[in-house]
Amino acid sequence: FTQNVIVSRGATTIKERVRPSVAGGIGRSFRRPRRNSTSNRSVDSTLTFRTFFEREHKRLFVKEGPLMKTAAKFTDPSERYLFLCSDVLLIAQSTSRGHKRFKLKERVLLRHAWVTDTLSLTGDGSIPDRGLIFGTPCKVYHFLASSSEEKTEWFGLLHSHIFTQKRLFQKLLSHLSIPDERYFCVRAKAKTHHIGILKDELSFRGGEEVWVMGFKEDGGEGGEKWKPGLYATQQPFNPSPEWYFGSQKNGSFGWFPAQCSFGADSKRLEPSMEELKPATMSVVLGLKQRMRELTGRQVAPLTESERAVKVCMGEGNFKMLRIPSQGRVEDVVRKYFRPRPERSRQWTLVAQSLDESFQRLLGDDEDPGEVVDFWGKSKDQMRFVLKQTMATNHTSSHLLTLVS
Repeated sequence: FTQNVIVSRGATTIKERVRPSVAGGIGRSFRRPRRNSTSNRSVDSTLTFRTFFEREHKRLFVKEGPLMKTAAKFTDPSERYLFLCSDVLLIAQSTSRGHKRFKLKERVLLRHAWVTDTLSLTGDGSIPDRGLIFGTPCKVYHFLASSSEEKTEWFGLLHSHIFTQKRLFQKLLSHLSIPDERYFCVRAKAKTHHIGILKDELSFRGGEEVWVMGFKEDGGEGGEKWKPGLYATQQPFNPSPEWYFGSQKNGSFGWFPAQCSFGADSKRLEPSMEELKPATMSVVLGLKQRMRELTGRQVAPLTESERAVKVCMGEGNFKMLRIPSQGRVEDVVRKYFRPRPERSRQWTLVAQSLDESFQRLLGDDEDPGEVVDFWGKSKDQMRFVLKQTMATNHTSSHLLTLVS
């Protein structure tokens, strides 16, 4: 939807002059749901990211009506007419009396949106009882309803359908594999605010720095180039380039709509190799752990030759050891002190990243080989450090519990 919109209430359809195929989809959105229709569909590995949502969700008309668009402090109101469907919001301006003809101002996919009626973005006042804030990847709308009851209805419907669409996005993530690449980040300034609703979303204000994660790939004659996203291999779905994965200085990380980083411009991030920064291992390992929780999958084991890592004791003292599978911490420590295994009794292992953003004490019963498998392609950025300990019992810890 890019130009004029014609709404016909008798036929309950919306026609669009520029993209008829999309208009047909909106027309179908105004139909009532069929009884006994099935919503649970099997996931087809040939689906694209976009068609996943089309298959998993049937678009339905929800509500229409006027709201007043205002400035950031809820002043200078001007009317907008909203058409809410279960997965999209059309923000239009009436061009005739009686609300019969409209000019479309913005079409917003609800999976990219957020809404609040409690968090003031200006920092110098609260939101009026009749007000709400609706965010898109391109701009933030401040709306006033005719009454607090009307605001409550709009807010409840928007929040409910936004949450449903974001849960579909989370369902999509559960079909992916655990990412395993050497990741590099590029710094970008957010063009607008984004408030994450789900645990896996990143929240930020406009103007804040976000490090967008990606990887290097062969660019042919032009050499290596950076590509945003987490997967260089074929996946059933690929969230990028519609969604980016990013992190912030405070250590938080998550997904956000890609357009938040370049606004209404069509130009996407195209950094030079000099602008790239290796992703911190705390973010990389935290991401892999979260994807393991979402997918229920295990990482593919490395071969014995690939499982060679540094085991260090003090600065400059280290050995390259092949970590056996299905072993214990004491096996690695004993191997390090060979041929004097009696020295191994007072030592344990700490998993530590070379950038010092991550470290964790391994439990006595933990399998160091499984830990190295989890590091995957990032194992060259990790090491085991020997830590002297007293004769105390160590409780087993989770594979990726971060410790300060």
